[in-house]
Amino acid sequence: MPGTHRAPKRSRAPRGKRSARHAAAALDKVCALALDMEAPLNDVENLIQALRFIGYGMEAHHADEGHPISSLAWTAVQRLDVVRDKWDGILNAARK
Repeated sequence: MPGTHRAPKRSRAPRGKRSARHAAAALDKVCALALDMEAPLNDVENLIQALRFIGYGMEAHHADEGHPISSLAWTAVQRLDVVRDKWDGILNAARK
């Protein structure tokens, strides 16, 4: 009875190296997405700052309508700062 021949086993990279490559690829994707967000984030920041200045200008000319505009813009600036901090955290994590 002839012996059975098995196909030779393929050599595989150790699990650690494969996981590291996968993690690096995932990090590259996250960094690319974060960098794609930079321009729209800057645009939104500029628009909000413009609204703030419009509101302050209206308030300076004693127009009561300026206060809600500047207050809303200030709230948006605060929330945008949180987004900006998280965005910076993503980029800093990617650099390490």
